[in-house]
Amino acid sequence: MGISINAVGSVEEGEAEGRKGEIITALHDFKSADIVTRPAAGGAFRSIMASSADALTRSLFQAFDYDEWRGVRPDFVQRLGGELQTRVNELDAALTEARAATEAVRATLAERETDLAARVNELAELRPAYERLALAERADAALDGARVPFVHRAALREQLLVVPEAQWVAFLTTQAKLLAAAAPPNPVRGAGPLVATSPVRATAITYEVPTVVDGENFNDWLARRDRRNGAAVATW
Repeated sequence: MGISINAVGSVEEGEAEGRKGEIITALHDFKSADIVTRPAAGGAFRSIMASSADALTRSLFQAFDYDEWRGVRPDFVQRLGGELQTRVNELDAALTEARAATEAVRATLAERETDLAARVNELAELRPAYERLALAERADAALDGARVPFVHRAALREQLLVVPEAQWVAFLTTQAKLLAAAAPPNPVRGAGPLVATSPVRATAITYEVPTVVDGENFNDWLARRDRRNGAAVATW
């Protein structure tokens, strides 16, 4: 005969007294102790209960409700609470870091937008001057191509800047013809004495280029110029 203990405990595989088997390391709770006719071999307790200890333990845990489990092992509840709080703290720290990074990106973006707006305003302020400069350069090139005498270039250049660019060629062609017709003849020098076959009277010819009035139509300006100089109106 022997004693079979129905209890909750812990065992591990090991060797004792020259034999290998399951060795009881701890007994946590006792349910009953029965007298049996077939105890563990050799009179030693080989198992701490008649059935599987793992099955009994699982059955016992499954029978607990939450309040019972918390009452039996409050340290486990505290441990789980601590682990949960640690995890919450880690998530809060990560969220705080992410928010700080987001604010830094927003600040950088706002600074870049402000700088970009300033650059755009600078370009907008410089564009009219650039366009006027480019227009003046094109006007000088047009005057060079039309072979306008330098003495008349300053006046024609100012007028050319208010004439539509598409009419520059026609405008300069007309001006060149009128200037050529109004210019006095240049005598040839260095080829001997000048002998006139007929009496010649020197005549001073003055050709006026009127200033363009603000808002004046280009064709009206042409008509006013030709009336002032007594020249025929050019055909456009």
